[in-house]
Formats: sequence, structure tokens, C-alpha cells
Amino acid sequence: MTAVSRSFRIIIRTKPKVSKFAFQDNLHEGMRTAVTCIVVAGDGPLTTRWLKDGIPLDEKALDVTVIPAEEGFVSTITIKSLGHRHNGNYSCLATNDVGTGSFSAILIVKGNYLT
Repeated sequence: MTAVSRSFRIIIRTKPKVSKFAFQDNLHEGMRTAVTCIVVAGDGPLTTRWLKDGIPLDEKALDVTVIPAEEGFVSTITIKSLGHRHNGNYSCLATNDVGTGSFSAILIVKGNYLT
């Protein structure tokens, strides 16, 4: 009787998990802000993207800068001059071949800041 053996390599991949983030409180028109999305778990390769109110973020229309880093594990939105058009629900979505993870935060911009 001949013994037969086989070995298997099992790879378990996980979908991305996005860390919580929040915009600062008490933001007024003309101020600056930034928020960073960090993918704390999940296998690469990853792609990250931002939505505002459920629609892909339009960097030019909103005068917003998105800075990706660390092979998709980090993405930062920077707004240099806040206005009421920036009010809304911002979502960071991270996707790999297994699934998508996301987190959302609301930005509220108040009227002009008086010193």
C-alpha cells in the first residue's frame, strides 16, 4: 500500500476596514480643514475613493485636494477655504477583490468667523 499525501495552501483574504474619522467642530467659512481616511485592515491591492452626499467627490468643483498615500491605505481630503458648498456627508470607500469597507462623517460649515 502506497501512502498518498497532499498539501494545500489556503489564502484567506479580507475586505478593507476603514477607521473612524471626523471633521472638527465649529468650522466657519474661510477656515481650512483636512480629514484622513485610514484603512486599518484588509488585503491589498486597495483602491480608495471619496464620496460627498453619495456622489463621487468632484475635486475641481469643490476646490478640494485628495492626497492618496501608502498604496491606497491612506487618503486625505484637504479644503483650503471652507464655504457652505462643502457642507455634506463625506464617505471614504476602500475596495479590494474581496469587498468594500467605508466610513462617513458630516461636515458642517458655519457662517463667517468673527474674531
